[in-house]
Amino acid sequence: RFGKHALMADKIGQEEHFVDRYVGDRKDQRRHGHGVYTYENKFFTYQGQWENGLKHGHGKLIMKDGGFYEGTFVKGEIEGHGYRLYGHSGDSYTGQFREGERHGQGVLKTARGSQYEGTWVLGKMEGYSMLCKMYDL
Repeated sequence: RFGKHALMADKIGQEEHFVDRYVGDRKDQRRHGHGVYTYENKFFTYQGQWENGLKHGHGKLIMKDGGFYEGTFVKGEIEGHGYRLYGHSGDSYTGQFREGERHGQGVLKTARGSQYEGTWVLGKMEGYSMLCKMYDL
């Protein structure tokens, strides 16, 4: 029931080269069910649901810079409702996504205290919206 794709290391001198790693459920030799996959580049780790080898259902994609996305994946893509923390800026977004981009209704909160609530189209603010700036008193 549980299949494992082992850590592959190639010793060249003292250096270890990381290929990839998956620990979790498998079906017909594909990731299927729940599992954790660490990408070859070590920047991304995904933990969550899989279907026929693709991220599908609820999951969390963690970035090495401290950022992450948690929410819905459809056939390998960030799609539907989720929460994204941007590690480099500290900004966060809660709302709808399409093909990994902010798309639909959502709220962007910046680390500096501003909040944008409204409609997004493929990552850009569009249509009716409300921008609030929070001030320290």
